[in-house]
Amino acid sequence: MLNQNPATARLGYEYAKKVVQDAGYSDVDSILTQSDLILERQLVTTSNIYEFPVLDTQQGASGPAFNTERRLKLQDAFIGSSIGMFPEKPTSAVDTTFIPQTYPNDQVFASANTATSLNTVYNGYINISMNGTILVPFWSCQKHRHVPQTQQSATVTAAQVDLDFDGFVSLEPNIIFQGTKNMIVQLILPAGLVAVETFERWRIHYRGYLAQNCTILK
Repeated sequence: MLNQNPATARLGYEYAKKVVQDAGYSDVDSILTQSDLILERQLVTTSNIYEFPVLDTQQGASGPAFNTERRLKLQDAFIGSSIGMFPEKPTSAVDTTFIPQTYPNDQVFASANTATSLNTVYNGYINISMNGTILVPFWSCQKHRHVPQTQQSATVTAAQVDLDFDGFVSLEPNIIFQGTKNMIVQLILPAGLVAVETFERWRIHYRGYLAQNCTILK
């Protein structure tokens, strides 16, 4: 994870710098910095396959990008070094006050069967392809189910969760997202969800390094 200690962060940066330089770019000119790629899709009961648009110009089945997403620009590249997955319950399509959850919190997903139904997602997986080539065929969502020791309840107002690392897993080898490539991220569930909350979403959150105006990384 990027923020657990400075030495790990430095090693990640040095690797990202090498990737940029091997492609013929300068890490200075590309303004190489730590950054995030945040992708979201609204969950429904009518599908078990969700495609997460990567580019900020793409429109998916949920419509335009949500205001809490952070997608990739066409001219940029992103070197992902860790990944997190989180169910979310905004109160509207433009809500900015919700907190990503690391497990099916029944105090948040309180409507009938919605918390239980979310367990289906953790039996699913994601895959990533680039220009039709499968880069990651199977990444289990179970890696990201984190139930804390102290959970939210009628008397406890918040679960004991640290989003610096809870729900995140190191991504090795790193995945390079390129704006000019046809990058497709899919979430595939074994079955459709039985019940969902209104505006309920799933978030895929990559942490890593952004290289601006770099589109030919390998």
